[in-house]
Parts: sequence; C-alpha cells; structure tokens
Amino acid sequence: MLNFFKKIDFGENLRKNLFTILLISFGGAIIYGLPYFRYDYYDAYLKTYNLTNTQMGIFGSIFGIFGMISYLFGGYVADRVSIRKLLVYSLVGTGLGGFFHLLPLSFYSLLFLYGFWGFSSLFAFWPACVKAVRLLSDSNSQGKAFGIFEGGRGIVAAISASIAVILFNFGLKKIGINLGLQYLILFYSISTILCGILIHFNMKDEIVKSNEKIEFSDISKVIKLPAVWIIAIVTFCNYVFTLSLYYFVPYGT
Repeated sequence: MLNFFKKIDFGENLRKNLFTILLISFGGAIIYGLPYFRYDYYDAYLKTYNLTNTQMGIFGSIFGIFGMISYLFGGYVADRVSIRKLLVYSLVGTGLGGFFHLLPLSFYSLLFLYGFWGFSSLFAFWPACVKAVRLLSDSNSQGKAFGIFEGGRGIVAAISASIAVILFNFGLKKIGINLGLQYLILFYSISTILCGILIHFNMKDEIVKSNEKIEFSDISKVIKLPAVWIIAIVTFCNYVFTLSLYYFVPYGT
C-alpha cells in the first residue's frame, strides 16, 4: 500500500491523514442533508407540516440570510479557534437540530430551526473544512487532497440520498408519509452526529495562532483582486443552477 501511495505521489501527511480527510468529506456532505431534504420530499413536507409554497420559500430565505451573515465571520473564526472543535460542534449541533425536527413543529418553530441550521452548518463549518484539508495534506499534495475531499462528498451525497429514499419508502408503506419523513430525519441526524464524534476522536487539535490582526485595508486589497471576483461569479452561477434543480420536484408534480 505504501508503494502504491508513493507511485501516485501522495505526500507523507496526506497518507497519514487520509482517513481523517475522508471523515471530513463525509461530514461535508451529510451535514447538508437536514437543511435541504425538504426539497427532495417537497410535497410530502408540505402535507406533513401543513405549509404553503410561500412558507417553504421563507425557510430557504432564512437559511440563506443566516448563512450569508455567518460566512462573513466564519473564516475569521476558523483562523482563531480549533478546527476540530468547529467541525465537531457544527456536526453535532446540526444533528441535534434534526432531533428537534421530529417534534410536531409549527411554522414559526421550523423558521427558528432553519435559522439555527443556517448558523450551525455554515458559520465556520465550511471554512473549517477547507482549512482542515489544507493542514492535513502536504503543500505539493493539496490538489489531490481537495480532489479526494470533493469526490468523497459527491459519493457520500449519492449513497446517503439513496438510503434516505429507501427509509422513506419503508416508513411510507408501513404507516404513511409522517413515518417516512421521521425515518429520513433520524437517518440524517444520527449520521451527522456520528460523523462529529468520529472526527473528535480521529483528528488532533492544531496550534491556534490568534495574534494576527486584520485591518480593513487588508480586506480592500483582497476585494480588488480579479481572481476573487472570478471565483465569486463562478460560485454564484453554480449555486443558482444547483438550487434551481430543487424545484424540479414540485414542478414535476
């Protein structure tokens, strides 16, 4: 196995931390199952919680607003707080929110929950993921590390979505839509919390250096970089296309 890794030019850190990177990849996929599963089960979700299409749209708006605010500070926090703690708290907190979702919630309770998920799954989780993959790999193997991270996320998302469909159908045939959604929520909640626990025991705390100060002049320098705007535009277009796919379910029915 060691010779194989050497042949494909895996650095020492990447070989040593491969399992941890795979765990982080799993977390990067599974944590978004809870905030977004309502799109895949759009009609069932509307019926179960007596919602309107407008209310469903408001959930997305609240999640996005809290996420946007969180992203403004997430990178700053990720440079000053233990990456392991940020990942663990984000995963466990999001999973616990799933257990709260099992209760008979009103529209306003669900509104609070999606606001909480916007914070717990976006605040410092994504910056922490990116930084963790960078720290756990070698300088000349970061392309491979991020390829494994993103590829792993895609595989986990596909497998978890398939399992969720099986569990939903099982509950649907047994009692009805309510039980199907409960099985689905339990699956995502337990998987998310379990991933957080595994990361806690398999990832070491890095040395945090918080003495560096950030000036507004530094932010203005970054904003002026053309590469930043190119990445922002590409990311924006990607999200617009991805989120539009979620509305194929209600359109099709």
